[in-house]
Amino acid sequence: MGTITRSWRRSAGALVAAGALLAAACGGESADEDDRTGDDGANGDAEQREEQPEPAHTEEQAAVVAVAQEFYLAIDEGEGQRACDLLVDSMQRFYAEEAADCASAIEGIHDELGDTRLSTIRFDAEDVVVDGDEATLSAADIAETNATDPDNVDGFEFVNADGDWLISYIS
Repeated sequence: MGTITRSWRRSAGALVAAGALLAAACGGESADEDDRTGDDGANGDAEQREEQPEPAHTEEQAAVVAVAQEFYLAIDEGEGQRACDLLVDSMQRFYAEEAADCASAIEGIHDELGDTRLSTIRFDAEDVVVDGDEATLSAADIAETNATDPDNVDGFEFVNADGDWLISYIS
């Protein structure tokens, strides 16, 4: 059990460290970051949307990114059960080994992070590699998107279970 304890602490510690380092590198949270549409309220918005090219990513890639974003947001908001619902059963058991349950473990990570916001980490859907019912979002690609070192972020592996993408591994 000592190896599992170290692994759990390493994984939880990696989330905390990655959040702190990336928040510092990205300048932290900003209210302006929520307006990612570029909508300036001009009357020609409908015309502008029609002229924009199709996204280079697939719906599956976008769905995978949405899971990673939701996971980090749930941690930021201290909603452990919501975060755990995005994990496969084996990952839930992994986190539960050091706490009463998975939700408590995630809430502990939230407490350790303090004011650090993991949800400020940006993901590029084009970086998601989908292979059937499995997908990967590498730490190297996340780091490049966020202009930081790959050691400062986590990579993710996902599986599609009955039409829903779930996190199967966090590196």
